[in-house]
Amino acid sequence: MASTTVSDNTIVGNDIGVYNYATNADTAASTISSNYLANNRYFGVFLDQGHTALTGNTINGPSNVGIEAYSFSGSAQVSGGVLTSNLTSRNKTDVMLQSDPGAPGPAVSGHSNKFLGTGQGVVNQAAGFPT
Repeated sequence: MASTTVSDNTIVGNDIGVYNYATNADTAASTISSNYLANNRYFGVFLDQGHTALTGNTINGPSNVGIEAYSFSGSAQVSGGVLTSNLTSRNKTDVMLQSDPGAPGPAVSGHSNKFLGTGQGVVNQAAGFPT
């Protein structure tokens, strides 16, 4: 079991700011905290399989999605996370939950987050949920 921490960084002008992926055997939680992410074209943070704690990040657009949690079919772990005290702004969508057909939906919870000046706040398009 290993864990990854990404903290206190400025991440600007990429396709994806932070891509979190835990290997099949890695059951420890990753931490993404106190980062400034801006102008990342597709996603500020992309949560692939594994559990992640996102705390105290500023995620400014314009991005398609500020925080994406996506569960792929065939993944060994569900994509999931706890979102706490993050500020997202100027993204088309602040938080998007999606999954492939047949895959379990992402497991995401949150509190004390701020979603400002966006087209959509939190959108759940995981398979099996209405869009």
